[in-house]
Amino acid sequence: MDDRKNKISLLVEQLMGKKKTWAIVLIIGLLLAVIVWPTSADVQNGEKDNQNTVQPAGTDELTYEEKLEEKLAKILSQVRGAGKVEVMITLESSSELVFQTNEKKNTESIHEEDSQGGIRDSNMVEYSSDTVQAGGNGAPYVIKEINPKVSGVLVLAEGAKSASVKNEIYEAVEALFDLEVHKIKVLEAE
Repeated sequence: MDDRKNKISLLVEQLMGKKKTWAIVLIIGLLLAVIVWPTSADVQNGEKDNQNTVQPAGTDELTYEEKLEEKLAKILSQVRGAGKVEVMITLESSSELVFQTNEKKNTESIHEEDSQGGIRDSNMVEYSSDTVQAGGNGAPYVIKEINPKVSGVLVLAEGAKSASVKNEIYEAVEALFDLEVHKIKVLEAE
C-alpha cells in the first residue's frame, strides 16, 4: 500500500510540475497578448490623430505638380496624332495654406480740453490675432490651400513632328494654364 501511495504521489508531483510549467507559459503568453493588444481608446485616439493631422503642402502621395503633369499628359495623348506624351510642369512657388484666425481690434479715443483752451485728441488702436487650433493635437485649422501658378510647360510627344499636332498641343496648354507661348515648349519624342 505504501508503495502504491508513493507511486501516486510521485505521479501527482510530476503532473503538478508539468501543470505549473504550462500554467507559467500560459500566463506569460496572456501577459504578452495584453501588452501588445491595442485598447479601444488607443485605436480611437489613433484615428482622431490621423484625421486632424495637418500635412505641410507638397507632402501628399502625389504633389500638386505631379497631378497636373499626369492629367495634362493623359489629355494631350488623346489629341489625334500626338501618340505617347510626357509632360514636365514648373510652378512659380509652392502651395500656400491659409489658417483660420480669431482677430480682435480694440479702439480707444480720448478727447481732452483744459481750462486754458488747449485740446488734445489721442487715438489708440490695438490688434491681436490668434490661430485657431484643429482638434486636440495643436495643429492649425486650415481653411483653404492656394495652389501655385504654372510658370512653364515642356511637352514631349511622339507626334510632335507634325506641325498641326504641335500647334494643337501649344494651343491646349496655352488655354489650360493661361501661359504665354514662349513659356511652352513642345518637342518630338523618340
